[in-house]
Amino acid sequence: MKTRTPWSPILVLLLVLGLLFYLGYISLNERINDGQFLNSFLSDLWATMAGVIVGIPVALFIGHLQQKALENADSRRQIREAEERTARILRLVRAELAYNLNPVGGNVKLKDEMWQTLSDGGELKYIETLELLDTISTAYYHIRVASILRQKFYEADHNPTMPSGPVKAARDRILQDVSEQEDSLRRAIEEALKQISKHIG
Repeated sequence: MKTRTPWSPILVLLLVLGLLFYLGYISLNERINDGQFLNSFLSDLWATMAGVIVGIPVALFIGHLQQKALENADSRRQIREAEERTARILRLVRAELAYNLNPVGGNVKLKDEMWQTLSDGGELKYIETLELLDTISTAYYHIRVASILRQKFYEADHNPTMPSGPVKAARDRILQDVSEQEDSLRRAIEEALKQISKHIG
């Protein structure tokens, strides 16, 4: 964050020059008759003025360059940290999506806890590529739909109170929906995994 100095460089330069002229005028009035002093004073005055005129702007310019270098270094550090955080988030999402593509040990329950945690915690703001975010969100939409259908299929298949005819009809209908959704789910997850790999390798 830039801090503004209360005195502008031009004003400081004018004040220094004015002070030098004032001191010179006082000293000159006291020793106006001393020729050697006058020559010495004028040469010292011109040397001092030249040093002030050249030195102050150069010092201010160098200070400005140093400030810009610090700001650039801080900006690069912030960009690098944001990129590293984005990569960590995408690796976690990729692992969860890969699990849902190939459930371990034939597990039928789909996972979206990591996605929900990242979403609730505001971490998704680090995924700045909107197309990538949309692709991942689409995959998680299909995961939610598939989870609901799988739960309905499980409930219809394990309901001992319903007559066998209605159970079979409901089960067959849900099974058809599940099969159709599984294809959409697989395509959506594979596309999301492909896009994530493009971003983090």
